[in-house]
Amino acid sequence: VTEPGIEKQFQEIEEGIKSEESFNPISLEQLMGKEFPETKWVVEQLIPSEGIVAVSGMPSSYKTWLILDLAIKVAGGTELFDKFYTKKCGVLLIDEETGEQWVKERIKQLSNRSDLPIYFEAKRAGFKLNDETVVGLIEYAKEYNIGLIIFDSLVRIHTAEDENSSVQMEDKVFRHFRKLTSAGITVIFTHHHRKTGPFQKSNPAQDMRGSGDILAAVDCHLALARKGESVIV
Repeated sequence: VTEPGIEKQFQEIEEGIKSEESFNPISLEQLMGKEFPETKWVVEQLIPSEGIVAVSGMPSSYKTWLILDLAIKVAGGTELFDKFYTKKCGVLLIDEETGEQWVKERIKQLSNRSDLPIYFEAKRAGFKLNDETVVGLIEYAKEYNIGLIIFDSLVRIHTAEDENSSVQMEDKVFRHFRKLTSAGITVIFTHHHRKTGPFQKSNPAQDMRGSGDILAAVDCHLALARKGESVIV
């Protein structure tokens, strides 16, 4: 059963994709007359609904653990970190890093529930973002009432030849992500930090690998770092 209005959203997505490049400005009067809904959250005050979210960190900074815990909490409608309320919805995880066996082992350590509406593509089958796969994701989300799609990791799913090129990252990644958000889906992806020199001070907002437009294109950025036995978000 889909939420009221979601059917219409999906029916209109193809028209939205076709008109993505159209030039159709509106007047100030028209803008001021528009009614916009209040900001909605998948995770209150943390993950905006229908937004694009980056989860970044160095290797072994527990990025995958965080997205798995987040998926469990959102699918179950329970609080993340015992602090942030979640909006219950189905979750799809595209895992090109770990593989099914390791995902299963980690899930078992985080939850004893097997009835949560979480779906996995974790075979490391070489999933790539393109027009065709995005349409397939939207159709799958419609069928299974999925409101959140998580990609682990960004570098594994795009076909850009140069991650430092803002033009390529826009064409090969973020225009596809926006098609998903236009269909009412929240997008989260993990990304790696570049190595810093011995005298460089770490700055999570600037440490993500690749083009600076990656940071500019997201609605929220969560950076992870290990400090002793703790993980700082």
